Amino acid sequence: MSGKFLRLNIGGTSYKLLEETARNRCKTSLISRLVSLSHEDRLLIADTYIANTEEYFFERSAHVFNGIYDFYIIGYLHMPQDVCSDRFLSELEFWQIPTSYLASCCTRKQMRINSIGSFDQTIASSDDEAFEAIHVLLVDDDPFAKVCCGNNRKKWTRFFEEPRSSILAQIYAITTIALIFTSVIGLVVGSLPELQDDGAPNAYIQYIEIVCIAWFTVEIVMRVLISPDKIRFLRQPLNLIDFLTILPFYCNLVLIMCGTDMDKMGHTHIVGVMMVVRLLRVLRVIRLFKLARYSKGLKLLGITLQNSVKELGFLVIFLAVGVIFFSTIIHILEKDEKDTTFDSIPAAAWWCVVTMTTIGYGDMVPTTFGGKVVASAASVCGIIVLAFPISMIVDNFARTHFKRRQKRIKRTAAATKKRSISNANGQHSPSRRSTSVTSVGPSLSDRLSVPRNGSAIGGVMNGKYPSFNSMMQLRVPSFV
Repeated sequence: MSGKFLRLNIGGTSYKLLEETARNRCKTSLISRLVSLSHEDRLLIADTYIANTEEYFFERSAHVFNGIYDFYIIGYLHMPQDVCSDRFLSELEFWQIPTSYLASCCTRKQMRINSIGSFDQTIASSDDEAFEAIHVLLVDDDPFAKVCCGNNRKKWTRFFEEPRSSILAQIYAITTIALIFTSVIGLVVGSLPELQDDGAPNAYIQYIEIVCIAWFTVEIVMRVLISPDKIRFLRQPLNLIDFLTILPFYCNLVLIMCGTDMDKMGHTHIVGVMMVVRLLRVLRVIRLFKLARYSKGLKLLGITLQNSVKELGFLVIFLAVGVIFFSTIIHILEKDEKDTTFDSIPAAAWWCVVTMTTIGYGDMVPTTFGGKVVASAASVCGIIVLAFPISMIVDNFARTHFKRRQKRIKRTAAATKKRSISNANGQHSPSRRSTSVTSVGPSLSDRLSVPRNGSAIGGVMNGKYPSFNSMMQLRVPSFV
């Protein structure tokens, strides 16, 4: 196989690129990364391999790929005039080429790219789901390959992180979930006066708390011991939640050893101590978030909120502008009324927040005609302000759910392909490789999110991410 050229076969048409050109033209692209991979790793990505011509075959449209091949030759990306723009964008997404490479003459067509959503951000953020699905299976990228007892630690990691990996892992996950609910229920019922002794939960509830904390402590200690990268382990949010879950118990244990009790210190008149004690009590509630490790729904919600930081920022800014504007006006109109509660702008701001978020406690009510007009305007504006960012957050939720589903499909395809290659290598030696087209298992392109024929596959329609409503109507087998 030539070391200077990368040979591709796209839909039966042969293409040849200098490896240096393919590597440096767009370093985030799939073609660039193909150059850096070994032959065995390339087989995991290509649909098949043609041995006699040393070409990696991709079952895609050669006519659409011509625009991408032209990009590697001249350095500028042009949209073909006779190709649907959405179809071409789907091809760019498959080859992971950002739209920033579009030539200036095609900037008008680039406007249609914005309708797809965060297409560029998906590539620029190095999400690279297809490559992630491949490299997690390679020994060179395995974090357990270079640590002591790597195989055993990897098995224990799968035991803790993948409840479906074995029956014992399922039993462990169910037991942990039951203890989480038990500790939360104990925390709730322990606040009832009839279940307290001298301001602290009775002995039975405390015994339950000790059992739950002991289980959580053993769990977090085991996770730390088997982790190949301790620093990275401690930076993960779910692991921080695990530490915060057991922190209040051991802080209370230290206080008891010092001659006091956190549950009894809450009655002290020392403001600073009371604040610390109340903070530690609040941290007990964090154990409820331990369910995120076993609930895909909670994980999906967290990822959605993380991806919706910009939309949440818009919501805060819009709401803040409306609150300041309407609270100032309502204060001016109501401040001279008898027994008014709008005696200051901050007090009016509280009323404005309650009104614009459509809650309406009724503790503050305008009495003048002008004040009622302002209150009506604040209510209508509040609905409008909340509607725009929330609709975008819902779309992010649908997009995140779709990506997780496709990611699981790609990992399944990559794992199947690797097993097929391993079986083939075990039966045939490299020197007796067939000169005909060599199949390497199920096509990864069959599993990718971009359809070859432009039809709807796995929720992708014409290269666009589905909306929330259309996604709920699709009957796609659940991989989540």
